[in-house]
Amino acid sequence: MVQVTPEPDRMLWSLWAAKEAAYKAWVRLDPTLVFSPSSFEVILDPVSAGATLRRPGHPEALVVRWSQGPDWVHAVAASGNLRVSAVVRPLSGNESAAVRSLALQALTEAGYPAGTIDGRPPVYRWEGDETPLSLSHDGPYGAVAFPSRP
Repeated sequence: MVQVTPEPDRMLWSLWAAKEAAYKAWVRLDPTLVFSPSSFEVILDPVSAGATLRRPGHPEALVVRWSQGPDWVHAVAASGNLRVSAVVRPLSGNESAAVRSLALQALTEAGYPAGTIDGRPPVYRWEGDETPLSLSHDGPYGAVAFPSRP
């Protein structure tokens, strides 16, 4: 059954963002994973306004939630029990440096101790501990997602 939406372009954009977010989460578990968006199944949940993503032959599904602005869509994918914080803000200057600066600011605001970001995929390290990050930027916007502090 085909779902009709009043904003088909935004829906397509949202589905693509969900698949990219899921890929970023799954590739941490399997670094050999190839980005093949057509193989990712998106199951929309109208009650939560989120979705579940699955890929053939793999039991682990991810839950996706979106945030949106007038000219951007951001998706966060995580296992069902992981709480994730996400921040989207305008950037200026060098996008790569600016999104890392945004991440440091967002982590501090979320209660993480002072630390550094390094690696690919990026990791936030502090006082002998670390947490995974998702950093992205496109046009004038940058986004960061990370596990919420308990």
